[in-house]
Amino acid sequence: MRQLITAVVIIFVMSIISLAKPQLSVSELRWNFGNIPANSILIHDFWIKNTGTDTLKLIDVKPGFGCKFEPISKTELAPGDSTIVKLICNTQKYGGDFHNSAVISCNDSDRAKLGIHFDANILRSSDSVFPVRFKPEKMALKKGKSRYALKIENLDSNMVNLAEIGVVSRNIKATVAERVIKPGKPITIYFEWNGGRPDYDENIIATFDKGLKGESRFSIPFTILGTNGQNPIVKPIEIPDSNLTTPRKEMPVINIMDILKNMNIDPGPNATMHKRANPDSTKAEKPSPEQSQPPK
Repeated sequence: MRQLITAVVIIFVMSIISLAKPQLSVSELRWNFGNIPANSILIHDFWIKNTGTDTLKLIDVKPGFGCKFEPISKTELAPGDSTIVKLICNTQKYGGDFHNSAVISCNDSDRAKLGIHFDANILRSSDSVFPVRFKPEKMALKKGKSRYALKIENLDSNMVNLAEIGVVSRNIKATVAERVIKPGKPITIYFEWNGGRPDYDENIIATFDKGLKGESRFSIPFTILGTNGQNPIVKPIEIPDSNLTTPRKEMPVINIMDILKNMNIDPGPNATMHKRANPDSTKAEKPSPEQSQPPK
């Protein structure tokens, strides 16, 4: 009888162990900044949580071109635990619709690879995210300048109902006296920083919703100046100048008649006398149908 009970207990424990598995959950798969001024640094925190019953291991994060991420504080999450994947992208000279992403790899068998994305509409006119206009276009908080007054003007014919989206920062307090902006009228938002000075510049984005049709969101970038200046992780990736071209190699002339004679082959009366060689190979390959078409 005792042996039977022991066997039942072992089977029960093994069944529980076999059912234990990690489960990757993300706060959102896609974040939309809406309209944002040019030359802004896009930055967003994606919260990663283990909603499973076994340890979740974050194996790798591969960002898209021009996108980076800060080192993850925890790569192994116990059930119920969470961490942040912070994506960063310096928009540089980009304009218009902007999209970037990263792929998270983990030991969740159901979501071994998961894509996270963010989108923005980058405006060339840096002081306007129509139909609202704000000044200053960017803010820099530092010791002795820890409070900024941001003026937002409604350029639309409809009223703007301002709503803050997401959390700006734990150390930043945003005070909005009036959230309804009448057509042609301005309001003022006060941003106040209460934290300690960071080692590197801390880039933050405040995202708001206007409550209008179309692209209703707009984002305001600002920076908390650190003691060591800009963090190397947010420095822009060098993009090759498309106007620069590689000098064309002068291709040598091959006398085909001489080659055929050395091989004891009769070229015939219609043979071509000369042909320029491919600089990389003496054998020219016919492109496949896929190669002859532009990338889709």
